[in-house]
Amino acid sequence: MLLNQLLNTLATWGWLIVVLGFLIYFLVTARTQGYGRALRRVFSFGTPLAVLLAFVLLLTLLKTLVFVEPTEVGVVVSIVSAGGIRERPLRSGLHLIVPFLEEVKRYPISTQTFTMSISDGNDAVTARTSDGQEVTIDCSTIFSIDPEQVIRLHIDFQDRYIEDFVRPVLRGIVRTQASQYKADEINSSKRLDLERDMDTEVRDTFIQRGLQVDRFILRNITFSPEYAASIEAKQVALQDTIKRQHEADQLRIQAQGESDAASTRVQGEADAIRQRATAEADGLRAIAAVLATNPNLLNYQYISKLGPDIRVMLVPSNAPYLLPLPSLDGSRPITATATLTTTTPLTSTAPLAPTRTLPTTVLSTVAGAPASTPEPGR
Repeated sequence: MLLNQLLNTLATWGWLIVVLGFLIYFLVTARTQGYGRALRRVFSFGTPLAVLLAFVLLLTLLKTLVFVEPTEVGVVVSIVSAGGIRERPLRSGLHLIVPFLEEVKRYPISTQTFTMSISDGNDAVTARTSDGQEVTIDCSTIFSIDPEQVIRLHIDFQDRYIEDFVRPVLRGIVRTQASQYKADEINSSKRLDLERDMDTEVRDTFIQRGLQVDRFILRNITFSPEYAASIEAKQVALQDTIKRQHEADQLRIQAQGESDAASTRVQGEADAIRQRATAEADGLRAIAAVLATNPNLLNYQYISKLGPDIRVMLVPSNAPYLLPLPSLDGSRPITATATLTTTTPLTSTAPLAPTRTLPTTVLSTVAGAPASTPEPGR
């Protein structure tokens, strides 16, 4: 491209210089020698003709040399080739062609993106789903020309391959694939399946015409206002159901937590009672074992429980006397001077219980004093 631009620029300026030089020479000669003589001198003058010949050669060279850019591929349309076209395309670099008998048609091999969108002149695809819902689909296709198939593309479409092939084929594929799905499927996770099916179909169709698809992108799907409103209402109801279910789950979890806490508390109390009972049973077994070997321990425990100020005791008549006892004030032992046993009838006049006689033994222990017998009735 740079070489072609340079040669075109040189040829253009060369032609302008040649024409301007001949015009100036003709006007100067005509002023002094007349127009007829000036015209004859112009055509008989060798230098202008040599210059003209040089620029004709430059133009011929311009038509012979062709430079193809790295992002392009050239198709040679030739009068001298069979079928009117060369069998092999021209890749990037400098090439020679037959001047005035061959021409190079250039095609880009870099990546191209074709987009159909509602924002681009209402070019989005309107289709109907299998359940009759109308949807509007925006999509993009990233593709490139296969250099090995560019001659076929040139024969079929020339430089009209976008409008005559890419656009109508994409619209047809999108409509066909969308009709295989329901509206709620397109609006769900099956949208990926729809995009994958479209991508496969586009690849298979494009490669047959010399186009390589890099990726098909399903950009946006728009539903009719009525269907969109129904979807929104459905989503609102679903969210409300989810919210209520969440609240019920929270209440259930809270109730379960309280129940578990109560069960744990009851179990803890039961375990504590069981442990105390076990400890008491163990203690009783230990006491029983000790008493079996030392019966006097019971008397010692009996005495240790007596209050320090007790001077008169009522004991069963058959209870043994533990003598000598320690003094109550700690000065000297107390000895029993007398033991009297009387049986006093206790009569109850109340009509609620029969008359009962309780035998009691009164032990009076007074240091240094004889025992006395209490009067009946006291």
